[in-house]
Amino acid sequence: MNHFSVFFKIPGPQPLEGEGSLKVETSGIQVLSSMGSPIFLPFFQIDGLEIGDYSFTLSFGEGKKLEISRLGTKMEEAVGLIEKNFFLACFNSLFLSEADLLGIFPAEIAFGGFSKMGKLAVFPRLILLFPGMERTMVLPIGLLEGIIFNPEDYSLLLKTTQGDIRLKKMGQKKEEMENSLRKAYEGCSFFLSDLLAKYLPDIDPLAGQGLTATLQKDGAIRRSLFEEVKHWERMLSLIPEEKRDYARTLLELSNPENTFFGLSYPPPFQRDLPYLSWVSVRRGDLLGFEVTTMEDFATYFFRIPGATEGEKENWVKSVHLFWPLVGFRREVLYKEEAELKDEELHSILLLSRILPIFTQMRENLVKRVVHSDLGEWEKQVKEVFKGNEPGKS
Repeated sequence: MNHFSVFFKIPGPQPLEGEGSLKVETSGIQVLSSMGSPIFLPFFQIDGLEIGDYSFTLSFGEGKKLEISRLGTKMEEAVGLIEKNFFLACFNSLFLSEADLLGIFPAEIAFGGFSKMGKLAVFPRLILLFPGMERTMVLPIGLLEGIIFNPEDYSLLLKTTQGDIRLKKMGQKKEEMENSLRKAYEGCSFFLSDLLAKYLPDIDPLAGQGLTATLQKDGAIRRSLFEEVKHWERMLSLIPEEKRDYARTLLELSNPENTFFGLSYPPPFQRDLPYLSWVSVRRGDLLGFEVTTMEDFATYFFRIPGATEGEKENWVKSVHLFWPLVGFRREVLYKEEAELKDEELHSILLLSRILPIFTQMRENLVKRVVHSDLGEWEKQVKEVFKGNEPGKS
C-alpha cells in the first residue's frame, strides 16, 4: 500500500492545510487534496524527516515544512515506506540495484558528533550510510583503513581517511555485516592488485602494493610514484587506441609531476568493461580530465576550488574517487535541467545531494572540449590552459 489518508499542513504566512491522501512514489511523495493542485515533494528536496508520537514533519526548501498527521495505526508503515523509497532512489541515482548488494544492515551510525539509528548498504565498491534522510553518506570502499570490533560495547569502528564511523546496535547482523565489509574491501584490493600484476608483471611486489594502496585511497596515481618510466608507459598502453593520442597530448601539455593515471573497478552497469581508466593533469588551479574507457569523446576542464593548497589537493582526490563510482556520469555536469526528463533530473539532483562533489564539479566546469580533429582539439585545449593561467580571471 502506498496511499494513506492524512491531515496535512504547510505552516507560513499563508498556511495551507486540510485533509487529503498521501502517496509515496519512487521519486518522492505527493499529497492529493480536493482543495487544490497536488503537492509533490521530490526526494532531492527533502532536507530531513522528524518523527513525533502521532505525526511526522518533512523539511524542505528554505526552512519550509510539511506536517503530516492523523495516520492512526498507519503511521509507522507510511514513515517506513518513505525511508525505503528514499533509500532505493539513492541506489538508482548511483546506478545500483538490490541485485548488486552484499547486504543491508540496521545499525546506530555515529560520526562527527552525530548519532542516529539507521541502516547501511554494502556494495562491492561503496558503502551507503543512511542515518536518516538528512545525513545520507556515500563512502568509497577504498577509503576504509580498518574495521575494528570492540567487544565492550559490541560495536564496529570503521577507520576511514575522512574520519571514524562507529556502528552500534547491530543485533544478530553484526558478524554478517563485518564479513560483507571485509569482502568488499578485499575484493576491491584484489581487483586492483591483479590488474597491476597483469600489466606490470615485472614490478617490485612492494612497489605494486604501494600503487594498489594509492589507487584505493586516492583513486589515481601521480606519475612520480612510478619507479620506472616503462611502467608509466605500460599503464598508458591500457588506453584504447582511439583515445590514446588525445590522452598523451593532454599529458604532454602539463608538468609530469602533476599528471595522474587512474584505474578503477567498473560499476555494475558497466560489467562489459574490464576496468575503468582515465588520465588527468593539473596546471595551477585547473584540472584537465580525460576518461579513456568510455564512449565519451571529450575532455573536461574544472577550476579547482579551495582556499588552501591542502583543500585543492583534496578536491582533486575527490574527483578521482567519486566520479568513477558512477561510471563517469556526465549529464550531471553540463546538461541543462530543461534537457533532462523528470525521472533523470530527479535522479541527478538526488545524486548531487548525497555526493556534493558533483554540484561542485558542475559549478566549476570551465569547458568541455569535444574530440574532433586532433589538431583542432589541441588548439582548444591550449586556449583553455592559456585563459586560466594564475592571475587571470
